[in-house]
Amino acid sequence: MLAGTYPTVRYLAQGLGAKILEVPYAQEKDALKPSLQDLAKAAIDKQADVVYIANPDNPTGQAFTSGEIMRFRSWLPEDTTLILDEAYIDFCPNYAVMDRLPNTIQIRTMSKAYGLAGIRLGYAFARAPWVEKADQIRVQFTTNSLTNFLAMKVLQDANFSTSLIQETIQLRTQLTDKLRSNGLKALSSNTNFVPVVYPSKADAIARQKALWDIGVAVHRPPHPSMQHVLRITASPQALDEAIISRLV
Repeated sequence: MLAGTYPTVRYLAQGLGAKILEVPYAQEKDALKPSLQDLAKAAIDKQADVVYIANPDNPTGQAFTSGEIMRFRSWLPEDTTLILDEAYIDFCPNYAVMDRLPNTIQIRTMSKAYGLAGIRLGYAFARAPWVEKADQIRVQFTTNSLTNFLAMKVLQDANFSTSLIQETIQLRTQLTDKLRSNGLKALSSNTNFVPVVYPSKADAIARQKALWDIGVAVHRPPHPSMQHVLRITASPQALDEAIISRLV
């Protein structure tokens, strides 16, 4: 996995006693970009059983096309399982992998494009034998009645998610432009947030604390290699001068 990507995967793997192998992000000009080549090489060299990658990536917002992901899968050994986290893929649907790849599970969520983060509902795509086996061993009552009701409600409204995605992308563009016009290093993003890279961890902490002081929370990744990054959610409030001035 990448050194600084979505941290929950690391916590769960450690809880299972797995040995974690981390690959640094590649530095391209001012961007932090996942390197599929480096990740595949590490998986081969270390004979990894499982490889995890988020597309789009969290926290950098970078994304790979479906062709790039399919090529990445072909580089991996056949017996290496690929976990492809597509939590943010609805914000760049043209990059989605539509075919079921060998020894691969794609995981998604209703937290982002459906605005249901509070119910923690996710789902997965995999080949039929995997899905059948997962259904045999799944925990009973993994979702409750309220979760099921809310999920069905938003799925039945064809325009709800589409409108939310379009609005979020517009806000993301406005936020990126505003951050950059104020001299900040805002990375191009394919998610519902904009990453801002600061010169140091201390600079990022100072901005984060300034926002805390007015009751606003922004995420700073916990991994040592990413503590100079702040992740700003694309929302109308993020465009307020009171927010922008404290990020500068």
